[in-house]
Amino acid sequence: MDSSDLPFAARRAVAALQAQTAAQTAADTPARAAPVLRWFGRFQLQKLLGKSTASMAWLAYDPRLNQEVMLTVPRVQPGDAAAAQTWLDEAGLAGRIKHPCLAELLEVGMAANWPYIAVDRALGLTLGEKLSSLSPALAVPEQSVQWMCQVLEGLAFAH
Repeated sequence: MDSSDLPFAARRAVAALQAQTAAQTAADTPARAAPVLRWFGRFQLQKLLGKSTASMAWLAYDPRLNQEVMLTVPRVQPGDAAAAQTWLDEAGLAGRIKHPCLAELLEVGMAANWPYIAVDRALGLTLGEKLSSLSPALAVPEQSVQWMCQVLEGLAFAH
């Protein structure tokens, strides 16, 4: 996970947390350093799953729910409270759509003046994760087509 993938304000927050964590770790355990963690609000960022021109999706751990979630944030911080509220409202509307091929919305919220949505990972991996996990020697075109059909079924239902 590269911190350059985070928005500017989030990179500053990550850098401050890293410095604080490093100082605390050095004071508490001089013989063994703990791994540096990246946080967005209460969510522990684990891996960047993907990004578009508008948003980024992260695999994150939610300690409140004690589970992994997919956290989506805009790539650019909304310019004002009204823009952030519009983003949250649209995310909330999209979260009302229920379908077996669509991830369930767990939460819409704000962290450090950034809107976010957290969705359940119960459906498993993203299509990109599934495709990248296949070795070329074992890639089964039928399986890839089946996964794509599930994506398209969910997309068609949402529209």
